[in-house]
Amino acid sequence: MTVQKIETGHGGVVHDVKMDYYGQRLATASTDTTVKIMGLSNSLPPQVIATLIGHQAPVLQVAWAHPNFGSIVASCACDGRVIIWKEVNQNKWAQTQVFHEHKSSVTCISWAPHELGLCLASGSSDGSISILTARSDGCWDTNRIDHAHPEGVTSLSWAPATAPGALAGSGLLGHIHKLASGGCDNIVRVWKLDNGTWKLVGFPSPDTRSDSVRDEVGAPSAKSRVATASDDDVSPGECRRNRWLFEEDELLINTWLNIPMDPIGGNDQKMVSFWKRLGKLYEENRTGGITRTWRQLKQRWHRMLREVKKFIECYKKAVRESQGDMDEKE
Repeated sequence: MTVQKIETGHGGVVHDVKMDYYGQRLATASTDTTVKIMGLSNSLPPQVIATLIGHQAPVLQVAWAHPNFGSIVASCACDGRVIIWKEVNQNKWAQTQVFHEHKSSVTCISWAPHELGLCLASGSSDGSISILTARSDGCWDTNRIDHAHPEGVTSLSWAPATAPGALAGSGLLGHIHKLASGGCDNIVRVWKLDNGTWKLVGFPSPDTRSDSVRDEVGAPSAKSRVATASDDDVSPGECRRNRWLFEEDELLINTWLNIPMDPIGGNDQKMVSFWKRLGKLYEENRTGGITRTWRQLKQRWHRMLREVKKFIECYKKAVRESQGDMDEKE
């Protein structure tokens, strides 16, 4: 396989990259608040053909709509916005819709199967999911799932629109609106549209994951199966759209070191109060990254402690073995 390096021209971390339906264009999302569209060709090197400016905070994810609806890209960012971009002329893009449905960072977006129309789901660290559906008159309908994951939504994935066991194009059964979501509560939930209302239809046992669910995907065969990916035992440095930046870890450590301890006794209530105060102080001093809840900060802190303890144990073992070798030589 030939590996090709692509210069995006971004001035910050690239959080997400997606190819279009035909594999001829690339959309990228970056900390520098921009989205870039790049042309791909077998005869020419990749080149930036458009820079989309509209977000006011790091862009976390991009997604291409099905080509049935034209050249359309959606983007979401830490400014709480979802923006729909459309190519109005060749290589000329314009905002067609800007949604402000969420109170905090929008962490993930996912287009529904094209059989369901132009429909986009967005998830936020405020714990909610919004389903945005285009109408024939050019306006959009908004449906909302509040408290989908109270600690924050991290990933979304649509199930195939065809019912399990149905033949494509048979017309015997209506299309299914089913959506899976993952969150910082370590749970994957499955939602289904029923008479205009999104209802919870199932989720795995909460103890199936010991850390935040970062992604999930439904089986393309339309069977009721979902594969998930989580932060539990994830490799350090693994690329994911919602990953922790070095600056965020550094801020978390500095905040923990400088926040005064509650003088009241060390019970569970005191620890909740402590992490809430830490979360508030962390957010006041944050200059980059995305909004994190106090529970997310607590999870991250304990995960870092586990890794530090592993390092200390390995270091002590290496010191003991080195000391033993020196004693033998003496």
